[in-house]
Amino acid sequence: MKRFFALTFFLLMWMMLFVNQASAQTVTVENNTGSGMTKLFISNADTNSWDDNVLKKNLAPGESFNVTFNGKFAIYDLLAVFDNGQERPYYGINVRQFSYIRLNNNGVETHK
Repeated sequence: MKRFFALTFFLLMWMMLFVNQASAQTVTVENNTGSGMTKLFISNADTNSWDDNVLKKNLAPGESFNVTFNGKFAIYDLLAVFDNGQERPYYGINVRQFSYIRLNNNGVETHK
């Protein structure tokens, strides 16, 4: 009986570890705006504030980088800040459905 409980406990812990790792999502974000991007803030769509800047360096037009989302939420908002001082929000991006996001001047293109 002790073996049964130990095995059950082990299997449950293993499954929880697997689910947590599988829920993380890496998405490629491309700057297709024509302006240099100096900051990119990403937050859960249900919050009223922006999380930390995720850019490690400025992102020139046409450049891209990878962002890993922890999997807690599906829908995110992005706020891009450009080298000319302008800010542009992008709302309601479902990172569970897409692995490539192209930020344009007139909105977002998403690709699998």
